[in-house]
Amino acid sequence: MRKLQFTVESESISVKDYLKRHLNISSRSIIGLKGIENGITLNGLKARTVDMMKRGDLLSVLVDDPEFIDEGKIPFKVLFQDENYIVLDKPPFTTVYKSGKEEKNVNDILTSKYPTFAFRPFYRLDKNTSGTLLLAKNGLVMQGTEVNKVYFALCHGMVPEKGIINEAISLEENSVIKRRCGYGGLSAVTEYERIDFDGENSFVKMILHTGRTHQIRVHFSFIGHPLLGDDLYGGKQELINRQALHCGTCKIENKALSFEKKVVSQFPVDFISAFKNKIE
Repeated sequence: MRKLQFTVESESISVKDYLKRHLNISSRSIIGLKGIENGITLNGLKARTVDMMKRGDLLSVLVDDPEFIDEGKIPFKVLFQDENYIVLDKPPFTTVYKSGKEEKNVNDILTSKYPTFAFRPFYRLDKNTSGTLLLAKNGLVMQGTEVNKVYFALCHGMVPEKGIINEAISLEENSVIKRRCGYGGLSAVTEYERIDFDGENSFVKMILHTGRTHQIRVHFSFIGHPLLGDDLYGGKQELINRQALHCGTCKIENKALSFEKKVVSQFPVDFISAFKNKIE
């Protein structure tokens, strides 16, 4: 096992409160750490969760040794990897987890090559959405990490220059897959900016302020600009045979570890080919 070390910045705080408030570690994980020999230490000495700490103290917790993934052994490009995180470049036509009879999924492929690797994605991407997929190598960093993603899509017609779509999303009546706007549902907010227009379709950048299933696809269909290739929500497939949606950037931030990283995924060939103007 290895140590994760944190320098305390508070004037007076208990070990338990620091772990929960500053590192976002759950009570269950704290109990697990207490069961490990020297799982929690303060300034090099075994610590109790009730012990009080002061500014400048060094708090350490034990986590499993990281497993490094060899890109040559898996059918995915590794965009970034260190002892805490790994970012894969997920291709389209691949689910994150097995779904029904779906055989091609990231979880099964990765764990078949690395049986001891615990699969911990921070988020899911739809089967036909490509781009950055962030995984945690240990549960502690997963709980204390902020993730910000930027999506890119090709939409039918000229999308307004910029805007915010604030429309609740619910499950379509008599469907277990398709979503719709209105009719109650959960709050959903998508911020967007049109980057380019090729005379027929728009190249659009999106930031999600909520994370609802099919959010981008539903929202842009609702405003009359469905994604190219998205036949479930009204998109046509003449130019691309899947929804033209790509998770282009993933920004990882963990304040407790003083870690920040922006990871970029290049646009797939089918995405680039579906737009008349040059995409960079």
